[in-house]
Amino acid sequence: MNRTWIELDREALAHNIRRYQSLLPAGCRIMGVVKADAYGHGARAVAAQLWELGIRHFATATLDEAVQLREAGIQGEILILGYSAPAYFHLLAEHGLTQTATCPDHAAQLETYCRENGVRLKVHIAVDTGMHRIGFLPEDLDAIRRVYENGVLQVTGIYSHLCVADTAEEEQVDCSRRRRPSKAWWSPSRPGAWSWGRFTF
Repeated sequence: MNRTWIELDREALAHNIRRYQSLLPAGCRIMGVVKADAYGHGARAVAAQLWELGIRHFATATLDEAVQLREAGIQGEILILGYSAPAYFHLLAEHGLTQTATCPDHAAQLETYCRENGVRLKVHIAVDTGMHRIGFLPEDLDAIRRVYENGVLQVTGIYSHLCVADTAEEEQVDCSRRRRPSKAWWSPSRPGAWSWGRFTF
């Protein structure tokens, strides 16, 4: 017999959302990250509750996770944080998903798909500020500009996974700040922090 279980408390979730929102500037929107089955809590159930609480933006790790949310009836923007292969780009268009452009080559693949199929895809641009997993490097500004200006990719955001947002070491935090692109000529939303990092930065 299994002696462990997960209990989801809607009121606790609502309290957390209200508390977090109260600490943010006016107009700053929350994105509910429900990757890995909402960290084991059930992505569909958590996303549905977040929707009822007014959250309209969600993120998953993979394309499969995003499609599952759509098929479960989850509306709003669903951002895929990880890489999606060109063979599956058609699912982005079919389900109205937003794909992270993980590097210049990936962005070029997305652009090529759009031109060859006469479609536009929504993308967020990931910038590597020290995590060294995915993302454009700060010196890739020309490549970032091309994504914004190619006419077939609709950039709806740019973000970074901060590697030291919860550290007390100011030197490390300052290093992450310096690695961010210095030219802010883009216009879409610019999410740049996960929960803790939103307050450190």
